[in-house]
Amino acid sequence: MDNVIGRIAAQAERVRIAAPFGVFAAFFLFVVSATPALGNSFSFYKDTNGDLLFGSFIAGTGGTVKINPTDNYRSVTSGGVILMNSNYHAASFKLNCSTLSGTDPCTTSSVYSVTLPGSATLTHSVDSTKTMSVESFSAYSLNGGSSGYLKGSVTLGSDTLNVGATLNVGASQTPGSYSGSFSVTVTYQ
Repeated sequence: MDNVIGRIAAQAERVRIAAPFGVFAAFFLFVVSATPALGNSFSFYKDTNGDLLFGSFIAGTGGTVKINPTDNYRSVTSGGVILMNSNYHAASFKLNCSTLSGTDPCTTSSVYSVTLPGSATLTHSVDSTKTMSVESFSAYSLNGGSSGYLKGSVTLGSDTLNVGATLNVGASQTPGSYSGSFSVTVTYQ
């Protein structure tokens, strides 16, 4: 009997070691600034559950995971990363404009520009020496679409701005949760 239990335990240990490990990457956002137009009240804030979330995946041989801000589509853009069934989404911000006085009634001509970071770093929740880099930030405005010079409009007083990016995953990336922050600057014109 002891021999059977020993074989079962050895088999279980082999399965546990061979099982793939998942990596979960979340990106928390902090707004740097919003500059209002003369005569209007302008607010810019992260939407509820608006963090950039890459979700869970198996690092495998490494590669990149991209979150598209236009349609919240997640994809492996290079390498051997395996996506797992999990929550993921682009960052989401709300912009609101209220006419206080002046000539701008917060219409389609009420535009803003967006400045995104060039890169950022995610850090492992337990071992701060383990990191992943994030780059190729892109934005999509519900009212203005996306363009080379990031710009949107506060049609009827509001807009939604989504921000996506590409996560660089190392070969055999240490499993666990990773988090970080990046800055978005909105200038109302």
